[in-house]
Amino acid sequence: MHLLDFWPPQSPDLNPLDYSIWWHVSSQACRTRHPNIAALKTAVDEVWNSMDESYVIQACSGFRGRLERVIAAGGGYID
Repeated sequence: MHLLDFWPPQSPDLNPLDYSIWWHVSSQACRTRHPNIAALKTAVDEVWNSMDESYVIQACSGFRGRLERVIAAGGGYID
């Protein structure tokens, strides 16, 4: 069996940017309607730049447990 057979390709369950950080940024930046794309981009940048380092560390520290749950699910998605 090839190594790629063991790793779910582009799994959002195994990417801290997908399972935690992007959710945080979008939930904060999209609290209000934006009149245009430039305003939305500015809001996203502001949230990203003000994100506490401890939040990023916490999101990444859960990686091993998430990896173990994906393995237990046979490579499928987890909740």
